[in-house]
Amino acid sequence: MGGIGGALGGGALGGGASEGGAPSTPECYREQDIVYLSGDHQIVGHRDLCSADQLAAIADCWQSGDIDCPTFFTNAANAECGACLRGTTSSAVIPVLMWASGLDAYYVEVVACEAVASELEQCIDAVSLELCRVSACETCYGEMDKYQACLSFAGQYGCPAIELTGDCATMFFGPIPTECDGPSAPSRAIQAAQLLCGK
Repeated sequence: MGGIGGALGGGALGGGASEGGAPSTPECYREQDIVYLSGDHQIVGHRDLCSADQLAAIADCWQSGDIDCPTFFTNAANAECGACLRGTTSSAVIPVLMWASGLDAYYVEVVACEAVASELEQCIDAVSLELCRVSACETCYGEMDKYQACLSFAGQYGCPAIELTGDCATMFFGPIPTECDGPSAPSRAIQAAQLLCGK
């Protein structure tokens, strides 16, 4: 994927090189903080659980800077839509708002959105890899150089058990589809909400 693929695929790994040419671990990389998906998760799009009015309401709230939107999520009329947006403990479907350890801006929902847009819903490992990377590097989010270096390290050395093959690898490193992209975390979440939870 555009922003994520570049970080994973190349560039400085940070921290210089250790003996033998292997990169040293970036200072903000935290293996103990990695969040892994369980094996039963799945990507499902166009669930038709949020109406156009509901999507417009949540978009207004997210764009205002309030990611929690309690007025929306506590309204019983929004229960099904809210469950699609935030997920539930009883559902294995990837939700729109999938934060790792409180981090409030990254590309996990964009990976799921892209899988739907590209008709690659089977690529759950792409979501798993991105969740692994961002949860490992959360402590330096906001310091972009350090964060990108940490993401690259995590993708190549910290999450080696998650291997993308075939179309899934192409999806992860290619450009982000316009229906999933945006200039900010709220705008990307809104795009994902429309594709994952709308018609």
